[in-house]
Amino acid sequence: MASITKLKIKNHYYYYYYYYYYLVESTRVNGKPRIAKQKYLGTAENIANAIDNMGSMSIPTPEFIKALYFGDVCALFDLAERLGVRDSINKHMDKRKQGLSVADMILLAVINRAVEPTSKNSFYHWFEKTALYNLIPNANQKSLSSQGFWNNMNALGDDQMRAIEDDITKESASHP
Repeated sequence: MASITKLKIKNHYYYYYYYYYYLVESTRVNGKPRIAKQKYLGTAENIANAIDNMGSMSIPTPEFIKALYFGDVCALFDLAERLGVRDSINKHMDKRKQGLSVADMILLAVINRAVEPTSKNSFYHWFEKTALYNLIPNANQKSLSSQGFWNNMNALGDDQMRAIEDDITKESASHP
């Protein structure tokens, strides 16, 4: 996420008649925030002048807008990732030679049931309206079809389900 900040050197804001402002994008490296990108914006006066001059600019109207379900699906996806749900499923399942992994299919099905239950035939149409479309990019209409769902579920046996459940239960107990 981007933010606007003043130039800072050795924990002091750089001041020479004006503050100098930058657009900064941060990322985490080894758990600590680090600047990934930085763009000079100018002084407050320069920024104010640029905003005042925007009135003469014409901003094109977008041709279309794609609104995605975001908060609920991303919160559930993040929780599953922190609990290692997909890793646990993949550990106990053989890798499929084609299509979506069993772990991805189960995770998508669980999130779908929690957020907006749909039929197997409508599963892909729900999926493409969510931010999950960007988080699991290898999912496609064929892999999220009713047949794709049952191909994955048939690969999952009772012993594997118990082992996966045990792994997830242990992991969730270690996260208060």
